[in-house]
Amino acid sequence: MTTLIDSKKLLTSENLEAAGITESRIPALLLAASALHDAVCQIDRDRMPGLRTHFPEVITVAQMYGQADEILHGLEDS
Repeated sequence: MTTLIDSKKLLTSENLEAAGITESRIPALLLAASALHDAVCQIDRDRMPGLRTHFPEVITVAQMYGQADEILHGLEDS
């Protein structure tokens, strides 16, 4: 089951700008979120519970980025 993130909380340029983030910092934040999403998606399924237990925010940020893009998929709860 996938945890759906409220569309206002997804990591998009529009949402970051609406949150008051300086326009010049938005590309760097999205690039960092993309790298985090890639890294989390490559973690073995049997290692995900440890990440979810000790660093749930990492999973949340990866989901906030992944669900903002139609091509990327959100991370499944495990």
